[in-house]
Amino acid sequence: MRAGTKNAPPVNVDSAYELYRQGDVEQARKLINEILAKTPNHLQASALRDRIDNDEFNQFKMQTREIQGMQVSPAAPLGWLVVAVGAVVIATLFAIPILREMVQSAQHALIQDPEAPAIVKPAIAPQVRLIFPVALYIGGTVSFLSYLRLRRLQEE
Repeated sequence: MRAGTKNAPPVNVDSAYELYRQGDVEQARKLINEILAKTPNHLQASALRDRIDNDEFNQFKMQTREIQGMQVSPAAPLGWLVVAVGAVVIATLFAIPILREMVQSAQHALIQDPEAPAIVKPAIAPQVRLIFPVALYIGGTVSFLSYLRLRRLQEE
């Protein structure tokens, strides 16, 4: 008797099939992998593995169709549109003073008028402060794309 095989029941495809039929897919897959590790060309085990994979793929496709077939609330696209417009408006309100400051400092640097009032440099560079409005613009864009997608789903 070989070591490691003492009192171990033989693993066969029928056991894996019965587990699969009872709904224990993970255990059935484990048994199939054991069979295929010992006998890589085992046709029944390969066929059962392919059947399990095919069933899982078909379930995924069915779930995707169910999600796509769901009804979209009439208010959902409007909500995303309001969020998109709001994000763009707020981003613009934040960006205008920063951009104005950048233009003024650039003009001051070009002119170098000794009588012009000195521009106080802010603690944080304007380019860094523009990150927030840019993030809001990106959020507005994503919201607008969500609005378009929901409208398209409503029309289908």
